Amino acid sequence: MIGPEVAAPEIVEERRRLADAAGDVLMAAGLPVWRLDNGGTESGDPVVGAAIDVDPFVEGGAFIAWKASPTVVQDAIKALEANRLDDPAIERFGAITAAMIPAVAALLTTSGFTVGETDPAGFRPLQIQVIAGPDSTEHEAPIT
Repeated sequence: MIGPEVAAPEIVEERRRLADAAGDVLMAAGLPVWRLDNGGTESGDPVVGAAIDVDPFVEGGAFIAWKASPTVVQDAIKALEANRLDDPAIERFGAITAAMIPAVAALLTTSGFTVGETDPAGFRPLQIQVIAGPDSTEHEAPIT
């Protein structure tokens, strides 16, 4: 079986530089930042905060998700599994994501980054794509 086509190494490296620069902005704002594309986290700590991932495939890019605490996530999952769709745990999880993803996007755009909106029907729902950094020009093709 043939899988998705991997992007050229220089494209993947540029995505990594873009992800690093975006992570620097978020850390400067005081947010915890995790890089998931480097084979996972360095410790056994749960990933909580901005989770940055570089997808190496041609249709990939640099993406950021917000990870709530394991307790918040597990409470929401338990409520969903029990079909308790009106459970406050689900609302809490949704409220955290609804607040933090736009906040992350705002921090990046005010620092000169171009970000894409979340794509609820796509492969990365509730994540934003970092399209270009502050040193990119409008005429350059985005790093996708």
